[in-house]
Amino acid sequence: LGSNLDFALLNEADFRCVDLSSASMQSTKLRKARLAKANLSNVNFKNADLYSADLTGATLDGADFESADFEGAILSGATFVGARLSNSINLIKSKHIGAVFSGAILSNIDLSNMNL
Repeated sequence: LGSNLDFALLNEADFRCVDLSSASMQSTKLRKARLAKANLSNVNFKNADLYSADLTGATLDGADFESADFEGAILSGATFVGARLSNSINLIKSKHIGAVFSGAILSNIDLSNMNL
């Protein structure tokens, strides 16, 4: 809990079902990482690269995704309750069916053609 993984290269890492709550992953590369069903609540993902990362069923409540890149990410069934997604990019290019964004901050994001 609370690990510092800022600027790490974690492409294709396997963190399925792992508790990384309150970790810092600022500017971390998580391309194609497997984070399904992980507890990622209150994680700092500012400027993180989540290209094609699998976040299926992950708990991301209270996480900070400011300026993070979600292109191709799989967010199905993930919860983003109270998460901050301000200025994040490519959210509309993610697979987000069943994702929960209750109370999430979605400012400065292109949500056109996105079913929430």
